[in-house]
Amino acid sequence: MKTHARDKVTIEGICDYAGVSRFTLFSGFKEYFGDSPLGWLKKYRMTQVRHALMNSNSRTKVSSMAMEWGFNHFGRFSQEYQLFFGELPSQTLSQNKEV
Repeated sequence: MKTHARDKVTIEGICDYAGVSRFTLFSGFKEYFGDSPLGWLKKYRMTQVRHALMNSNSRTKVSSMAMEWGFNHFGRFSQEYQLFFGELPSQTLSQNKEV
């Protein structure tokens, strides 16, 4: 999933690739990660966006970075980012520029 994290990922695609049923996939993820497969993927993507923003240059746009990692609804992305990290993505980016 990490290799294809920027792509459109579906439960069916994961099941086909792994050769397991939906039930097995969900129960395995719940047991090992405490989350659903797509929940885990969202957290992974959010973390990757944050790392990218923290290591970006002054020309980086938050919306471009979000879209690169599969977030197509910028308003929703921004709200969820704030829930995950306690700040807006633009704040993460501007803190990087101040350093």
